[in-house]
Amino acid sequence: MQKLFNMSMIFGGLIATSFVGVAYAGGGDKPYTVKCSEGVCMVDASTYEGERRFEGTCGLCHGAQGVGGIRGPALTTGNGRLQGMDLIVFETVVTNGVKGNVGVMPAFGKDPNIKPYIGDIWAYLQAVKDGKITGALEEMGQEKKKFSGWE
Repeated sequence: MQKLFNMSMIFGGLIATSFVGVAYAGGGDKPYTVKCSEGVCMVDASTYEGERRFEGTCGLCHGAQGVGGIRGPALTTGNGRLQGMDLIVFETVVTNGVKGNVGVMPAFGKDPNIKPYIGDIWAYLQAVKDGKITGALEEMGQEKKKFSGWE
């Protein structure tokens, strides 16, 4: 029964995509802004927040930068799960979870640390998938924070 529910949620997302079109308006505009120089990438607030959320939760299974892990498949590599996926399907899978051939991705639809940030996580993963993240991330317009005792 759960498998049928998961498949219907994914199928519903695919149908919604056919009516809505491209997940981001503007004919293919990228959901991120990244400017890298000398090993540091300045990113917009959404991409920065997405990196924090992904690496702190999703990366535990999907690996750093979504390249694949022990428990979760690759997302951002050339044959990763994000290839050909749009935001609507991504949000459906993250919200409702999915049972795969090997394991189960839990639903994060009620997780206050993930659900409100799905668009941010998407932006981060798209930047990684597109090869735009080539160094450590810092948020644009923010001064680098220094913590006493960490100098």
